[in-house]
Amino acid sequence: MVGIVGSVLLLFLISGTLNLIMVMLGAEEEEADPDCYCNDEISDLQDQLVDGQPLYQHLAALLAPLATARKGKTGISSLGIVAGATWPEEAEALRTALVDAPFLIPGFGAQGAGAKKATSGLKRGKHGWEGGLINSTRGLIFPQKAAAAGSLDEWRHAIAETIAENKTILNGVF
Repeated sequence: MVGIVGSVLLLFLISGTLNLIMVMLGAEEEEADPDCYCNDEISDLQDQLVDGQPLYQHLAALLAPLATARKGKTGISSLGIVAGATWPEEAEALRTALVDAPFLIPGFGAQGAGAKKATSGLKRGKHGWEGGLINSTRGLIFPQKAAAAGSLDEWRHAIAETIAENKTILNGVF
């Protein structure tokens, strides 16, 4: 069980949460650009070679049989991963290894990834993008349209407009 937990933890590290883990471990936090969360230093970890392949691919290969074994009636595995939208080539490689795993995809919008990058690890299905959930928390909590909101209803309206716009943008690359 420790190996699986370690693998999952490392997979979460690979996804772009290294800064959070470093803070939890007491590492010094550098001054960050508040408008961009581009986790370039993660390549120091995820690109380390293990048995001749990058660590993230090695972990995906270890997780693939577990994901397949946990595939439900819908054909989707109950084992999901986090694949950052700012790393589209890696998301594509992860999708190849983890065909039926759902992806949580942070990094769209305020964190720097556009629609094409955010959808790179998804599959084109009958009704649109399938295989994951694209996350844009900062863009929804603090939407630009809400800058002049004078009430909670105006804030909610700005969030609803932002969601509609994001859907249009994401579906525009389908």
